[in-house]
Amino acid sequence: MSRRQNTERIFKELEEIQEALNDPAIGLGTFHQDQDQLRRKILENVQQGTAGLREENRELRRRQERMLSDLGDTRRSCPFSWCSRSTGGRVGGVG
Repeated sequence: MSRRQNTERIFKELEEIQEALNDPAIGLGTFHQDQDQLRRKILENVQQGTAGLREENRELRRRQERMLSDLGDTRRSCPFSWCSRSTGGRVGGVG
């Protein structure tokens, strides 16, 4: 093949590519629409997952508050003297 034939073949292939890109059924416009729809679906899934995690986090905070409240009640109702005073994490203040 001569250089001229190669150049003509390349230009013909480039024209075909350009026609395909401009085609409304398979071209760039369709590609951008598909990408936009995909982005929206992903965003929706992320938002749903985030909402679920937030609710789970709120529930964990409520449980933690109840446990801390129960612990305080238990310490206040303990009949032993070592229960009511601050021990710095040591049992009976020894250590």
